[in-house]
Amino acid sequence: MAAPMYFQWQNPVLLKTIYPRRNRKLADFLIYCKEIELWEEYKDKDIKDLDDEVKAYIAERDRAVVTAYKAYRTEYDYFTIGDIRTPYLGKYKLKDEKELAPIQELHRAFKDNLPKRQDVRKEKNFVAYYASAWQEKVRRLEEEVVRRERRLTLMHPDHRDRPALTQELQKLKEVTLPLLKEERERLLKFLSTYNKIEKRKLEFYKKTEAAKTEIRSVQTKLDALHTPLQRLEAEGRELSTALARLRTPPQRKALDGYFSMADVFEELSKQYPQADPALIHVINGIHKRLVSDLRALKSHDVQRSKIGDYVHELRSKYNEFLREASRLESQLRGTTGTTGQHDPKRTRLDMLQGSGLKAVESELDKVSDYHAAFEHEQKPQADWTRMIQEKERLLQENQKKILRLKEQAVPLEEERKAKESILGMTEVEYLVRFTPEQAPITVRDIVRGKVESYKASLDQKMSKERPEEEIQQELLEEIVRHFKEKPREYPLWLQYMVIHFSGMRYATAHGSWADPKDLLVSLRTAALEKDFRRMDDDDVEAMSEQRISAYETPDRSTAPKLALDTAPKSKEKVAVHLKGLKSPYRRREALLDLLLEEEKYEIEAMRPEAALEALEAMRDEKTIPDWMWREIVRLTDLRVKEANDPNWNKLSQEEQDQKNEARYGEFRAIMNKWKQDHLTGWREEHDRSNRLIVTSSVCNEVAEQILHLRGHSPSGGLTGIVDWYMRIVNEGKVSGTPRPYFAFVKPGAEGQYREGANILWLRFVHERPNPWRVAKPLSVNGDRLIPDQYRRGRAREEEWAYFESDVVSRRRTRKVEKRTVKDEQWLRWIHVATVAKVAETADGPVVLTFETALPYDDPSVSAVGIFKHDLQNLMWDGGEEYYNGSFIAYLPDGPAPASDLKEMLDWNKILRR
Repeated sequence: MAAPMYFQWQNPVLLKTIYPRRNRKLADFLIYCKEIELWEEYKDKDIKDLDDEVKAYIAERDRAVVTAYKAYRTEYDYFTIGDIRTPYLGKYKLKDEKELAPIQELHRAFKDNLPKRQDVRKEKNFVAYYASAWQEKVRRLEEEVVRRERRLTLMHPDHRDRPALTQELQKLKEVTLPLLKEERERLLKFLSTYNKIEKRKLEFYKKTEAAKTEIRSVQTKLDALHTPLQRLEAEGRELSTALARLRTPPQRKALDGYFSMADVFEELSKQYPQADPALIHVINGIHKRLVSDLRALKSHDVQRSKIGDYVHELRSKYNEFLREASRLESQLRGTTGTTGQHDPKRTRLDMLQGSGLKAVESELDKVSDYHAAFEHEQKPQADWTRMIQEKERLLQENQKKILRLKEQAVPLEEERKAKESILGMTEVEYLVRFTPEQAPITVRDIVRGKVESYKASLDQKMSKERPEEEIQQELLEEIVRHFKEKPREYPLWLQYMVIHFSGMRYATAHGSWADPKDLLVSLRTAALEKDFRRMDDDDVEAMSEQRISAYETPDRSTAPKLALDTAPKSKEKVAVHLKGLKSPYRRREALLDLLLEEEKYEIEAMRPEAALEALEAMRDEKTIPDWMWREIVRLTDLRVKEANDPNWNKLSQEEQDQKNEARYGEFRAIMNKWKQDHLTGWREEHDRSNRLIVTSSVCNEVAEQILHLRGHSPSGGLTGIVDWYMRIVNEGKVSGTPRPYFAFVKPGAEGQYREGANILWLRFVHERPNPWRVAKPLSVNGDRLIPDQYRRGRAREEEWAYFESDVVSRRRTRKVEKRTVKDEQWLRWIHVATVAKVAETADGPVVLTFETALPYDDPSVSAVGIFKHDLQNLMWDGGEEYYNGSFIAYLPDGPAPASDLKEMLDWNKILRR
């Protein structure tokens, strides 16, 4: 005999339809617990004692990183350089590329923008943004398909527009929608690849950025040495050549011919063909003036002095070119842009270092030699000897200074080379190659590897072809073991949510529950009124007398339950009805009112289970038609045992036709009112009963239900939760330690992430938000919704200008292909999560949350459940362009619904023993 089912996730059909990612999210919970436990076990161990584990880790790591990168790169290349035209045209037999236009535009956006985002967080946000937009595009097209189908259903078969509309609908269903859905799946697949490469991509980005910063710092120190070193080396060269001249004085006659030439441009150009002609002109100009002056002067002393002046001028020009070369070298070394042969700066530097400086040196040597020749003719040998000794002394001092600077430069050069080796590594090399030599394996790495192995074992368990409910049972047994072994680490609200909400579909809870007692009241009172209308006056009078007697002298065994109620309000109502029964003019009306009141009172006193049994009895008696029964099952706990096919929550065409029949008009009215009255009734009912009554939830609804379990009754909607927290914090009436708070997330807020706290995120959107999501201006301890660093007194073109009214918004103008584009965005509360645990792992501090993934996320995580966040990433606001700021809100636990939780956490029912 099959074990009874107590909860909707125990029904195999509901497990597949209500909980599409049930086992994945249960497994995630176990994985995150394992991460924490393993780090606690290994954090104090010495890596030297883990040789075997190190070897196993390296082997597994090499396989994993390559696989992860290939998956990521496949999707990256598809969206940035992939050919969509060829496969799509053939697959969907497209006559032209019109249907591909949105997809081609999407790929152009990726090609133009994705490579610019070096920070993987910005890259992922970019992909997530387009995944969200594409998800919305698909949703709207699906709604359009439904609208057109409805229109065709209502259209006369012979309507003249029917063939064209049918053809258009067919194209939407068979081409346009599948195309968009296929592209959506590729976007979601791309987004999911970041789960395994995001951390290493971020590591690579941070290391390269740090290396660039450190290289700039080292280069600044080297430049501070390089400039005086170049000057000293130039001085040393000059001293060496001067010393050589003193030891072997040049002969004036050998140089007279050269300095009799008025123009040496061609000679220098032939000797140094790579030198810039402009530079040769500078040298030639100095040469021309020297020759002209020498011809005009007759005195040898004056000529010697004039040549000395030209030596100083030429040396000054040479030093000027040296400084230019040093400056260019530093600029080129500090850039990551184009440094190829067509870069003007690189070309200029190569010219100077190759031929330019040599050309200047050649002329400087000749002029210096000529000057030395004049000096040698006039100075006595004793003076010449003293000059040699002085130059030798100066040269020795010069060499000592050069040696000291070079010694200082050696460690800096080594440091720069080490950092440049990081920049020399490509992202691919870093992501697919694990090098223990460059990054020694640590205990953290070993723990990471063990977590990956554990995750792989769970994935393998779930990949086997076994019934989902069988896998679920095994996962639940492991989870319950955790709860029993460490009850203090898992608060009851978290146990409840993990067991009953993990894997639930992402959709609003509105319209997923309605009160069966309320429906039973409507059905019974409708039947009662119908029967009552058939009663004649004698029957009314007789029943009125009987009711007067039953209420005035009640017999506990036969009297209506209302007659036995001693509550003042009930007695007051009864008195009014009895007064009417005693009046011949109001008797009929009063009797009906009393009978209706009795029916309502009796049903309201029922347990929900009894109301469901009463509805089942009506079904067995054929009082309730098939279509109506299916809708009742969908909105009540009857689904646990009644749902037995995948379409349990949808009417078949036959049932829809039956529902539309005229004879069921009254039932349709009752059902429509019942569903409308309880559209958001799940909120109050869950707050009252703490039972599992919904079949789906979005982020704020999950947070609200957790707050119910923690003894609070929040307002509905994201904006409602914010207003509720702000009111409680401002009133200061709730006690507890710590006190309630609502704080902007910024550095130093790490300690505010605590169990039970809510994290609320903000984001700008392109449409004005509805009242349930709008971000209204607020200030908390001086912090506003938008950080001060993004606000400007006056925004320039391309910059955002911020405005606050009943909503926070921003506007800017920018140029796009010579067109002026005006952007306007509104701030909204985008998401909320509840902190389940703050813990240490091998990857550092993490925050586990219970929440929903956003709808554009990877389908494997787009469901309710446990999620893991790196603490530092939680502190990052995404930057101004993709602003994703957040607030933390906290209230201490209120009165816990202990009896309700005990019933919902009955392990015998959960594990069906």
